[in-house]
Amino acid sequence: MNSMWTTLLVLPVVTFFAPPPFPGRENKLEIGGTPYLFRPVKLILSTPSAQMKGKRMFRLIGRLVPTSGDPISMELTASEAGSIYLLKLARPRGEAQDVWAATLKTKVEILDLQAKAGGRLHLKLTGPLVATLENGGSNTNWEGEILARFDGISE
Repeated sequence: MNSMWTTLLVLPVVTFFAPPPFPGRENKLEIGGTPYLFRPVKLILSTPSAQMKGKRMFRLIGRLVPTSGDPISMELTASEAGSIYLLKLARPRGEAQDVWAATLKTKVEILDLQAKAGGRLHLKLTGPLVATLENGGSNTNWEGEILARFDGISE
């Protein structure tokens, strides 16, 4: 009888202290060594199309927020296979803006894709970016993982 009560009392404690459903790496990335937190704004997934040979495309819009300084707006359109069709990172700088774009070596790896409204998209981002910055152009790298939930599925 005592072992039954012990089990009943321990189970809620075990579930209360269970690890969070996502490791702490998601929504953290670095661009050129500067850390950012990703804040998703909108995520849409298309249904499979004949033009894309049955693959779905997703469009992710969000903001990269540094610990200090101005945030960077992010727009990414890619296929479920990880092919990048559009990547634009931009930060306003008065009349101009800093802009980063993908290269052929920029990678988007899909770690998890739950293709439904409310489903999640978990990405790993790595590789070089080309930048046009306030102080001139440069090549830099990005690395990290981001997580977002689908707002909907478009037809």
